[in-house]
Amino acid sequence: MAARKIRSKKHARKRREARIRQLKLYAVFAVFILAILGGVTHLNAVQITDVEVETDSNLEAELILELAATTIDQSWLLGAVRRDNILLLPRADITRQIRAVSTRIKEVDVSLSGLQSVDITIGNRQPVAQACQNAAGTSSDCYLVDENGFIFAQANGDGTDLLTYTTMEPPRSGTQLLPVHRFVALRSFIGAIDEMEIETNRVDLQPAGDVTLRVVSASNTDTEQGGEVDIRINMYQELPQIASNLRSAINSRSFVAAEPSENGMDQPISPFSLEYIDLRFENKVFYR
Repeated sequence: MAARKIRSKKHARKRREARIRQLKLYAVFAVFILAILGGVTHLNAVQITDVEVETDSNLEAELILELAATTIDQSWLLGAVRRDNILLLPRADITRQIRAVSTRIKEVDVSLSGLQSVDITIGNRQPVAQACQNAAGTSSDCYLVDENGFIFAQANGDGTDLLTYTTMEPPRSGTQLLPVHRFVALRSFIGAIDEMEIETNRVDLQPAGDVTLRVVSASNTDTEQGGEVDIRINMYQELPQIASNLRSAINSRSFVAAEPSENGMDQPISPFSLEYIDLRFENKVFYR
């Protein structure tokens, strides 16, 4: 059994007094540091005197300037420590406040230019598509989508030249149309079939990951390829392989008419004369 230490009341009092002296020393040191810090933050040489904002026409620079100035002017300890200086410039607070202005804002960079100037550069989201609740695609229920599938603003007529994704539920600003990697993979698939001169007019997102692409021929050399055909895929598939399967089917002229020709031979037809091409079943291609 370990020996038990027995201390007298006098010894305990001395230890308590030593701790109090130590705490007092720490408090004096902290006040000393705060006094130095407060004094330095009031020096004219380190004060922020100019703020420059670089943005596009979607956001007014004056609004950003006012927001940045308000954030910078918020001092600590009843004004004893100022933040409008290069030492305690509140970059994170400025960035957070600016991002909260609009979902259009993608990036905010707050940097120093010299000892008394701050540069704020704002990168805005660029639309690559629009998401609508239904195929009608009216401006009241369509929203702009960036390259990562983030829904960031109501279209208001700005998405008429963009590829339309239709959804079962109404899209909402500030949410993802699809997980980033799924949306990027789907865009890559659309780009791959575009290289086959297949132009996608609309993408219908359906339950369980099923996707229907409404496509037409981008070629004007074949008058038989003027119709519209649905390409059915599932976003959980290996889409590069699915695109390769479709290319092989087209190059080998695997699509044939329902009725044989007069000589009894299968008659190859244009894929754009079909109703749909279903690619959801591994390496098999079904069509009608």
